[in-house]
Amino acid sequence: MTEIENSKRSKVKKIRGKLQRFSADQLSAGRELLLQTALRMKPNDQTQRRIFSSYLPEIYFLKEKVGCTFKSITKYLKDIGLNLPDSSVRVYYSEMLPMRLQECTDRAEVLAEQYKSDIEKNGFPIHLDQ
Repeated sequence: MTEIENSKRSKVKKIRGKLQRFSADQLSAGRELLLQTALRMKPNDQTQRRIFSSYLPEIYFLKEKVGCTFKSITKYLKDIGLNLPDSSVRVYYSEMLPMRLQECTDRAEVLAEQYKSDIEKNGFPIHLDQ
């Protein structure tokens, strides 16, 4: 073999490493660790969901009455520390809204009256007829 071939073979061996075998106990312990890790991550997601849920009436107001896009709502949420992707904002909104629509529309009416002059002054079209 040439020096180049030996060099290529040694690189392949280093990349692949030694074949490692796992016992049934190790496999079971790995599954348990994976589940525990996943379950520990869930509360953070639930916390973000809960926070989003508490803001839902205001988000509804921004979306339906002020005319904000999900992208701009996502930016506003990030500005206050709730770092969710656009897709999560859309999903959370569409999942939560049907169960809380009356609460959101009632709150939006109050907010529309409270912020009507600010909204119109800043150029947002307010949709009071929806």
